[in-house]
Amino acid sequence: MSDLHEMTALEQAAAIAKGDLSPVELADHYLARIEEGDKHLGAYLTVTADLARSQAQCAEQEAVAARRNGVRLGLLRRSSRTTSVTPTTM
Repeated sequence: MSDLHEMTALEQAAAIAKGDLSPVELADHYLARIEEGDKHLGAYLTVTADLARSQAQCAEQEAVAARRNGVRLGLLRRSSRTTSVTPTTM
């Protein structure tokens, strides 16, 4: 799956739920795209890569447990809790 960014969020979630894609793999894919693209765009004030990887590892554990227990996963939620301590612009 080299073109993860071309999948819709629903396709990504389905692949994670089936075990075909890891949340950590997906996070790393997007972090690599940010690192490469932001050199030219300057679109990101702050990239919280460590936090993204940590949250992806938690999501991976949840996905594995859900598959083991036969629970359906919904879309992974975006965390907005980090904005209180992460520099942002409005």
